[in-house]
Amino acid sequence: MEIKPIYIRTFLISVLVLLFLFDSFSFLTSSASGLNIIPAWAVFSRNFLLLFSAFIFFFLKLGKTEIKKPDLVTACWKNILWLGGFLILAITVSYFFTDSGFHKTNAGESQIAQFEDLPSDPAEASSDGEVTEPSGKQILLPNSFSSLVVSYLFGIGLFIFIANVWVTLRNFVYFKRTPRFELHFKILLGLIFTISVAELVLPVLTSGGSGTQVLMIFLYILVAVFLGLNSFRLGWVLYLSRKEKILSIILIFVFEIICIILLSTNLLNQGDTIAFLSPFLIHFIRLTLIYLISYAGISFFSILFHLPTTEVFERKSSELSSLHSLSKLVSNVFDLNELSQAVVNYSLQTTSGSIGWLEIYQTKKSESPGIKILAPRQITSTEIQDLFGHSDENLRSRLVSTRVLQVIDRAEGSSLLHASAVKIKKIGSIAAIPLIARGELVGGLFILKQVSGGFDKDDADTLTTFADQAAVAIDNTRLFEASLERERLQQELFIAQKMQMKLLPQANPVIESLEVESVSYPAYEVGGDYYDFISVPDGRFGIIVADVSGKGTSAAFYMAEVKGIFQSLARIFYSPKLLLLEANTVLYGSLDRKSFVSLLYCVFDVKTGILTQSRAGHCPLLVVRADGTGTYLKTPGVGIGLGSSVVIEPKLEETSLTLEVGDVCVLYSDGVVEAMNEEMAEFGYDRLKDVVIQNRHRSAKEILDQLITEINTFIWNGKASDDLTLVVTKWKGSK
Repeated sequence: MEIKPIYIRTFLISVLVLLFLFDSFSFLTSSASGLNIIPAWAVFSRNFLLLFSAFIFFFLKLGKTEIKKPDLVTACWKNILWLGGFLILAITVSYFFTDSGFHKTNAGESQIAQFEDLPSDPAEASSDGEVTEPSGKQILLPNSFSSLVVSYLFGIGLFIFIANVWVTLRNFVYFKRTPRFELHFKILLGLIFTISVAELVLPVLTSGGSGTQVLMIFLYILVAVFLGLNSFRLGWVLYLSRKEKILSIILIFVFEIICIILLSTNLLNQGDTIAFLSPFLIHFIRLTLIYLISYAGISFFSILFHLPTTEVFERKSSELSSLHSLSKLVSNVFDLNELSQAVVNYSLQTTSGSIGWLEIYQTKKSESPGIKILAPRQITSTEIQDLFGHSDENLRSRLVSTRVLQVIDRAEGSSLLHASAVKIKKIGSIAAIPLIARGELVGGLFILKQVSGGFDKDDADTLTTFADQAAVAIDNTRLFEASLERERLQQELFIAQKMQMKLLPQANPVIESLEVESVSYPAYEVGGDYYDFISVPDGRFGIIVADVSGKGTSAAFYMAEVKGIFQSLARIFYSPKLLLLEANTVLYGSLDRKSFVSLLYCVFDVKTGILTQSRAGHCPLLVVRADGTGTYLKTPGVGIGLGSSVVIEPKLEETSLTLEVGDVCVLYSDGVVEAMNEEMAEFGYDRLKDVVIQNRHRSAKEILDQLITEINTFIWNGKASDDLTLVVTKWKGSK
């Protein structure tokens, strides 16, 4: 069960109140009776209780405080205010409250008896005028009640400050930490606690012999070793700015002076003020201040030595930050103007340039040739043109021809720049960096400085890195724009596909004596296949399947035209042959000379079962009889649009046949028989006929579904290279 922090704080406050009441009672008793009636074991118990409370508070503070990024300036200010305030308060108390001190006496003995037994020989007195007994152990007693108040305020306040100091030091020591550094920090803290406790416990448990002294010396040596190890954890110094380093040097110096004053004078103990409260506290505070002085001192010299290299580090840090920001921008932003401004700004910032711009060279065949200037800084497009002049040999042409970094250390007098423009803009040196993406020169980055020889190797490397990012960004932007264009075209094609599908029959006709099922799949978004159902007078029903030569949008446009023509002519010309001839007359003048329409037109007499058909260069009608025999009606005919009707008429024929119950007729486009598998083998006429024969006893819909399944299975891992249209009819007989 976890104990809530509020319960721990309540416990600690209660302990402090009880201890204060205990010390007040002890002081009042001794003042009234003139005797110190508090035995030594009670004093030891009181010290142990304070030690236990301090231990709980300290580790509660460390455990509940989150490790943060170190902030040296803020930490120095806080510590200076804390210790400065304590220093002023200690001096004030010493001046105005002269009786707020403590005196030493032997435990359990009368103060009066001590003064009566003063030695007559002054030589027997100690050098500081205090009375000691060979067998007695001295304890501290307050001179006044204000001594108790001051002791508790100073002791508790300083311990809280020390706890916050350890939290702050942990932030600095743990910066970019490893498990080894954490272990060193914890060992140092444990050793300081151990020594502070030993100073409290060992004098009580032992007589202070040589063994105790050896142990304490060994502990102090260990503290010194780990104090040194932890004092050199200064990785955060590199990340301070120049301003922060200068301010930190001043603050650390002031802080060191305050700490040294406190340790080298009696102000820290304030007349045994803190020692009375707890011997543990005084040792813990002193050792912590020693560690603080050591860490601050080494930090002072480290910051001082790193001060000359701050500019270089800040520049590298700025380059890294700029590159990181630019990388994020490249992956998230596809606006060329925004990207160009970022590239130019980062380049000028990291190289201390004064003028800059970015150029994009439009060299693709799909783009108009030319140069596009983006993000000019401290220069106009006209001034850029004047800088290069009208000569064929200039810095830009050199960059385009060589595709390598061009640096002019002395702009004045360079044959690649116009002298008057250089003088007007006060240009000392210039760097031109090519932007190359996927082996293609897409642009150039130009950075100018007012000083001659202003670009060193670091500048060149930095600008090259930025240029690479800019090239990727430009290429990504172009790809993104192309992707948007493709998406727009696909969306338009999708709309066209929906419109084209609406041109096809939306439902199969319901005829009592004839089952009709149909389907059409374009090879691309839109296609040139067309089929339709036409109601012809006198109880007849027509089915048209056509295929416009070609694929894609051009075939789709012709298909829409064919639909309008056939819908109009089918109600005038009942004969399939006459319909094809009239359609040819209309289409011959509008079709492109490279285009034509193949077509199969069948007319069913739903009363007599007579089928009349005419074929204009289309795939032959497949007829499968109920007895299992199947034939292709290969009547002559040429595609519509290949010539005038006078030329085509002799080549067109019209044939008829009588259907029996159970006969199946299949109208289809060449995409069915020419569907290929991964071995480039075609589905073929024989396979089509076999599938229909094997399923002739089924309904028209079941036959159509089986055909689609067989075709898809056949071209699995292959590709449908043409539009696919199927119309299946099954004669049920007239009633």
